[in-house]
Amino acid sequence: MNKQFLFKVREATPNDSEDLIRFSLNCPMEGDGISICHYRPKNYFLPYQVDGFLHKVFIAENDKDEIIGTATIKIQLTNIDNKLRKAAYLCDLKVHPKYRNGRIANQLVKSRINLLKELYPDEFEEIPIYLSVLENNKKMEKRLSKRNKSQIYFNKISSIKTFSIPLFFKRKVRSNSTISLRKAKSEDLDIMSELWEKKNSNSDFYTSIKKDEILSASSLININHYKVITNKRNNKIIGFLGSSNFDEVKEIRIFKYSFKMKMVKGFLNFLFSLFKKSGLPEEGNPLKIIQTFHLCIDNLTKNEFSDFLTLIYNHTLDSDNVFLNINVPADFPYQEEFAPFLAQITNTDLYFSNNSSEKIKKGINYEVAFV
Repeated sequence: MNKQFLFKVREATPNDSEDLIRFSLNCPMEGDGISICHYRPKNYFLPYQVDGFLHKVFIAENDKDEIIGTATIKIQLTNIDNKLRKAAYLCDLKVHPKYRNGRIANQLVKSRINLLKELYPDEFEEIPIYLSVLENNKKMEKRLSKRNKSQIYFNKISSIKTFSIPLFFKRKVRSNSTISLRKAKSEDLDIMSELWEKKNSNSDFYTSIKKDEILSASSLININHYKVITNKRNNKIIGFLGSSNFDEVKEIRIFKYSFKMKMVKGFLNFLFSLFKKSGLPEEGNPLKIIQTFHLCIDNLTKNEFSDFLTLIYNHTLDSDNVFLNINVPADFPYQEEFAPFLAQITNTDLYFSNNSSEKIKKGINYEVAFV
């Protein structure tokens, strides 16, 4: 492709939704062993609207008004150094493979950062800017760390691990287990919120639980998506977890398996067939998963966490989904408890702008949910 081709960048409108959905199928995220696409069958903008934060989507078009790139900025309110602050998430940066010479990606990033400067001229220098990248996406890693005086560069600060647990057969909970699992109720929300704040008191970069939205039945995330963990002895709530397949919002499609992942796929699909499950899809097809969010546990022992995993697993087993995805920070203390579940791991690296790295002083417990 000629590097001198003309293109323009503009803010997207709701009328661009169908074109953006089609465009996203041409730009899967490339990671180590697998390429995936977050496909939004109904409304491209819907995932950004779930949490209620300000968001702007930019698109790049060629001289035929065809979309050749897109990028989004979300302005979130998050807790950093025990203070509620704005943070800017640069997400969904995609450029069509035919046009990947650097110019479009650079301009899309600049457009988002310039918007941030326009919206918050007095606060811009204090606003952390970050993005997430699938581990071993070498092109993005190289681009982000490039030192260029004319643009912001990024430092890798932390990683989020996704444990994908295949759903095969019912598992037995220990006979002496001290915990139980039940659906959350509206009267649980105050305790859930207190636990969430307590858990994150030694962390940076987490959002508070919005009780009013969770109580709204029309919200895409509501009380019906949560389970609470209780102590059998006193019925005290000691943790909770949200989960959903989010089929109203998006599908995850697998576009390409590496040779190694094809071997893993063959082994897993043989096991799935024994339990009459559909298994991992062929390339280009949607993956049926339950995605978790807001994992909160209060001083569980390793045995209790293992019991918790078993209860969540058994609860999910009756659905037609084939994987249960649980996101945890890289330093999560119970990682070895996932081993009996044949969990597959994907790492997502978090990169923060050079002007914000020094502000992140504690461990990061950022919830990579579903957008």
